[in-house]
This record gives sequence, structure tokens and C-alpha cells, in this order.
Amino acid sequence: MLNNGRNGWRFVQVGTGNVRGWIQTSQITEITSFGIVTGTNVPMRAGVNSGAIMTRLSRNASITILGTNGNRTWTQVRTGSRTGWVRTNQIRTLNRPGRTTRRIAMRRGPGTTFGTVRTLNNNTTLQVLGRQGNWMRIRAGNQTGWVQTNAARTTTPAMRTRRQIQLRQGPGTSFARTANSRVNTNTRVTVLARQGNWSRIRVGQRTGWVQTNQLR
Repeated sequence: MLNNGRNGWRFVQVGTGNVRGWIQTSQITEITSFGIVTGTNVPMRAGVNSGAIMTRLSRNASITILGTNGNRTWTQVRTGSRTGWVRTNQIRTLNRPGRTTRRIAMRRGPGTTFGTVRTLNNNTTLQVLGRQGNWMRIRAGNQTGWVQTNAARTTTPAMRTRRQIQLRQGPGTSFARTANSRVNTNTRVTVLARQGNWSRIRVGQRTGWVQTNQLR
């Protein structure tokens, strides 16, 4: 966990334990992940809770997630060239679809000194979970590990619907349907992200969530 910086230092928490303290920013490499804004007109602040409002984020805006405060009620995000804080319950972390671009070792950590989980062949389908420096954290099948960013890329695969489906506002049947939610059988769609058994897709100018098993 990373908190607000001060004069080249950052306040950090080690793992989920009670060890906290200050460390020089130059000694930290942030692990970033992908996300979207789920709220409407969400204020992005310069600091946790009481910071000045830098801008307001629209629903479904793409963001880069950098870290959280101590009790995880606020999340530090980046959008464009701006970095600030938003309420954690106003965003959602996403996994992006991807593929390997060559044969590569998937490692246990972000570096060649970490052991190998398995070797991935060229063009292996995967999910990108986050980044740290020149490394990507990925999931391939039921295994999670790290690969160099020059050996994999995110994709926006084109797929088709298996049957008539309804777009939803989030990844689950508890979320309401979107406006103009119907998508006909065999419609070509673009997959933007995945979360569990659900995919966020784009159909023309519309975006929403569908169960992944309804796509082919």
C-alpha cells in the first residue's frame, strides 16, 4: 500500500500486516493495474478525503490504479497526465485480455532472478492483471505469474455473440441492464476487459458486461 508522498518520501504498509513507515520514493517501483470508474461524475482529489478536487471522472472512464490508503477506502489513480485520489467504492479493477508475442518463461516475480512457474508458447492467451516497470503480472489458465512486457501485449479481441443477450452495467446478474441493452445473436463485439466469468464489451457506441460463455 502506498500513501501520499512528501519531499521524495512515501508512507508505506508492508503487505497486509502492521509494519508501516517511510521510504524514499526512488526505492519503490509501483505495481499498477487497470480499472474503470463505476460512479457518476466522481471527484478526483489531490489528497485523501479532504484534498482539493482536481477534476471529475465520468462513468466508465478508464484509469490506472496505483495504490490505496491504509484502510483501503481511497484509491490513488492516474488518468492522462493527472494523478489523484478517488473513493474506492467508485471504481472497479479490471483484467485485460492479452497474448504472448514469443515463447517466454512466466516467473514468480518481476525479474529474471525469480523462479519459473512455466514456459508459455508464442500466442498463448492470457489475462493481464497489472504492471511493474518492464514486467506484466498475468494469469494463464489457473496460474499467475510475471512476464516481460516485450514478450506479451494486451488485445481487444473481436468475438461474436452465441445468442441474443442483454448488456449489464457491471459484471453480474445483480447489475441493472444498460439502456438499449439488447444485442442480437451473432453480433460482432470487441472485448475490452474481463472480470471472473464476465467480459466488458463494446458494440458500436455501446459498452456493457456479458457472461463470457455467451461469446465465441
